[in-house]
Amino acid sequence: MSLFLENVDDIISAAKQEWIERGGITQYSPGSKAQALLDIVNKQLAKSFAILDFGLLSSLIRNATGLNLEFLGEIVGVIKNKATFATVDKLAGVIKFYTNAATFGEINSGSPISLRKGDKVYSAIDANGDVIVFTLIEDTVLIPTVNSQYVSAIASKTGTDYNVGTNTLVNHTVINYTDHANSSLLVTNVAPISNALAIENDEEYRYRIMNSRLSAVRGNETAVRIAGLSVAGVADIVMNEFSTGIGTGELVVVSTTTPTSDQVLADVEAAIFNYTSYGIEAFITKPNEIGLKLVITYKYKFDLSDNRKNQIEQEARRRLISYILKQPLGASVALNNIADLLMFTDDVASMGTPNRPLDEVRLFYEVEGVRRPATLMKDISLESDERLIPEYTTNFLIINRK
Repeated sequence: MSLFLENVDDIISAAKQEWIERGGITQYSPGSKAQALLDIVNKQLAKSFAILDFGLLSSLIRNATGLNLEFLGEIVGVIKNKATFATVDKLAGVIKFYTNAATFGEINSGSPISLRKGDKVYSAIDANGDVIVFTLIEDTVLIPTVNSQYVSAIASKTGTDYNVGTNTLVNHTVINYTDHANSSLLVTNVAPISNALAIENDEEYRYRIMNSRLSAVRGNETAVRIAGLSVAGVADIVMNEFSTGIGTGELVVVSTTTPTSDQVLADVEAAIFNYTSYGIEAFITKPNEIGLKLVITYKYKFDLSDNRKNQIEQEARRRLISYILKQPLGASVALNNIADLLMFTDDVASMGTPNRPLDEVRLFYEVEGVRRPATLMKDISLESDERLIPEYTTNFLIINRK
């Protein structure tokens, strides 16, 4: 959106109509000289207007602050970033419910323990009497045959004050289990949670407004890509040209979390809306997300404690998630590289067998809306529109112990 200028399509349309009405031009079909002439002249005129628009905006926002700056930003389609909530997904393996008993079933008469959406995990009271609270965002069943399980949660307030260090969230509100009187159900965050953002200050906002207009002046693809990358939850935007001609394209959204949500796609579509008038018709899509599931067996060194084994297995999950999400579209991944990644400590004597370090490797594909597994017997090789992700419909890393 411009401060006072029409986009190129509107300029050409108006010029065409006036030319027909006043100039007696009747041959204005695609490929005609009349159309070519109007396209060339008016596209150059639109570029000049964009530069003029940028200059005007620069002079206005230089000293604008607060609501006045927000008003100017909204005119050109750049909304000030608000403070965000710290969040954590269960796949990331950060907030963990656990027990020092052998299993959850042991502290609940052999039954699973039900965690409800809305249950709280929270910190100890600090010197100011404040408590940091996170809320579970989905129902979770703690399986009676295991003794630890991860959950998804969101901070109760926005802002960076709710970014927390390791082992901060050590209390919870869950009481519906048999051994509640002994407080045998425990919780902690095994890693920092640091993805909350503070409200954008005026200097950062001013810079972003100017950058958005510079992008529009410099080129269509750059403008669209930067606009898409500005959306929270977007790690990358991959642009593929369509065969329908210059100025059309497919935007493949690579998200920071998996699977890619419809909301992220909608946010990207809204973010690039103001740039499509510069000549790009953009189609928003997500990669074909191929889920990975592994089964491995660690042979631990003699007399290693269960606590140390739990730490190793948690670190293995974190390393695997990080490695998978760093892979680009169309990646080729050697299974030996994954095996080497998971053998990161001398406390593990060996993994699997000499010729088969990974017990089982499965890839999950979307088939008619259903995730279907396929056993993999060779290295992973993806197509250009495929992205490797941790499989989210099952435990993507099963670790057996010896």
